Amino acid sequence: MLFEDAMIFIGVGIIVFLIAIPMWKLFQLLNSKHRDPVKEAKIRLEVAKADAEAAKLNKEAEKVYDDIYHDIMIDEETTNNDRRRV
Repeated sequence: MLFEDAMIFIGVGIIVFLIAIPMWKLFQLLNSKHRDPVKEAKIRLEVAKADAEAAKLNKEAEKVYDDIYHDIMIDEETTNNDRRRV
């Protein structure tokens, strides 16, 4: 009984993968003609602008952190040299 149930389950799964999923993709393809390409392009442009702004801010933040790091290293060198003199 369990084997028969498993075989039925496998058969239904095969039917879903071979018939239902391609039909679903076909329906989506047919309905995709209602999309507005100009609107989608505007959305992609806004996302690209946001990414560019984020990259610019990231680069500026890296410069600031690099300057802070160098300032700290210089301060540590001077304090280490002062300690050696004593």
